[in-house]
Amino acid sequence: MSKNKKIKIGLSWRTIGDRNLMRTISLDQMSKLLTCKDFDFINLQYGDSFKERKLFKEKFHREIIDFDTIDLTNDFEKLSALIKSCDLIITISNVTAHFAGSIGKKTWVIVPLNTQWHWFHERINSIWYPNVKLFRQTDYGSWNNIINIMHNEILNMKNDL
Repeated sequence: MSKNKKIKIGLSWRTIGDRNLMRTISLDQMSKLLTCKDFDFINLQYGDSFKERKLFKEKFHREIIDFDTIDLTNDFEKLSALIKSCDLIITISNVTAHFAGSIGKKTWVIVPLNTQWHWFHERINSIWYPNVKLFRQTDYGSWNNIINIMHNEILNMKNDL
């Protein structure tokens, strides 16, 4: 936890890979999480997310902090440092999940109902990364259940960090 006493949570919410529509979640859909007090949300979303973050801030009056001097697509050393400086990473199933998991960062991965083989089925943990917890979609196309579960856990995690 930083000097400002807020828990730092790195965030990635979309992908450009195969089946991207099934794996991507909007910032609006995550708003219940992202408007929690005592947390700072750090942008780990690769690609151009400026417009999405701006619209989210206008609608919910909550900023996702961005370090625009870091190339989140190509500068793995700075990305690694940024991830390590966070208390937790919340991401969909994309490269951020694997990168954070591989460097040992506590990571929550939001996985769709029809997930990729490497997350298996019905597991809440990853066999590849012991620091990763999986939050699984229960109804195709709906993220509400996952967001509600994560919301409850995030409110309780302040005591754990």
